[in-house]
Amino acid sequence: MHLFPFDPWLGVEPILLDGTMIRPALDDSIKQDAIKYLPETNLPSLLHSDGSPVVEVNSFITFLRSDGVSLASAGHYARDLQVFARYLRDARSKSLLDASSADVGKYRSLRLEGPGELRLSGSSWKRTSAALTRFYQWAASEDAGLISVAPKTRFRRDGAVAEDTIRMIPLEDYVLFRDQGLLGGGYANGITHRRNPMRDAAFAELLVTTGVRLEEGASLLIGELPTTNARVFHGCRSTMIDLPARITKGRKPRSVPFPRRVASNFIDAYIREERSQLVDRWRRAGGVRTMRQPLIGTLAGGQRVLIKGER
Repeated sequence: MHLFPFDPWLGVEPILLDGTMIRPALDDSIKQDAIKYLPETNLPSLLHSDGSPVVEVNSFITFLRSDGVSLASAGHYARDLQVFARYLRDARSKSLLDASSADVGKYRSLRLEGPGELRLSGSSWKRTSAALTRFYQWAASEDAGLISVAPKTRFRRDGAVAEDTIRMIPLEDYVLFRDQGLLGGGYANGITHRRNPMRDAAFAELLVTTGVRLEEGASLLIGELPTTNARVFHGCRSTMIDLPARITKGRKPRSVPFPRRVASNFIDAYIREERSQLVDRWRRAGGVRTMRQPLIGTLAGGQRVLIKGER
């Protein structure tokens, strides 16, 4: 059983053999029509050794994404299920949908009390347990209908599993990491040099000061963040920015605070200095002409972005 991230364009490029094209690339019009039927880019997918899809897991991952689970979390669920499926096949001669409560209990003992190379930390097991619980609850649901009864996946002793220690770092330590580790201030040698220090510092500051999650922050467009001179900052040091449901956990829209200081010292500075140079180099190198499926967007009043081809 193998796990890989889905690439919708992997099968549409031309195939060449010894310089001879044995299959041309798909026509652009076909690709345009097909894109709405293809899975999401980088969606984790599982295949059996013979190349056939693990339908129950792939359907579950698609369900998770529709329920607002991030791609990163969906990948963790897929890997946990992949490892459990291998255990069932090798040690119990069963498939995922044939697992019993006893099978899950044996697996739990192996992962918490077995040989060192197989043993998980307490928090890792709890994540695995959560993946198994959610998968079997989904499989036994009326919508999926894959099994009649879900096996037991939580045990009385799970509450006593040791937790990994999580510590909050002081604000002073974060500032030191931002200024020295990300921006590289005070270091003359190239050891601490980063490729895009202003981008990294701006993203870190966005996460720390607003509370947006990684995938949320990475999905925001420039036009969705107010600039330093925006009207919303007149007479105040902070404003609220709206996160659309499409990018939030649980697909529930929410608002987060956005300080003017972050816009001035980090976001605007990055856009003005580092990003402008990157965009200029990208355009000189061919820019949009080298993209497989470009989305051309323009500001269309307020915070609305109009995508070329939409009405």
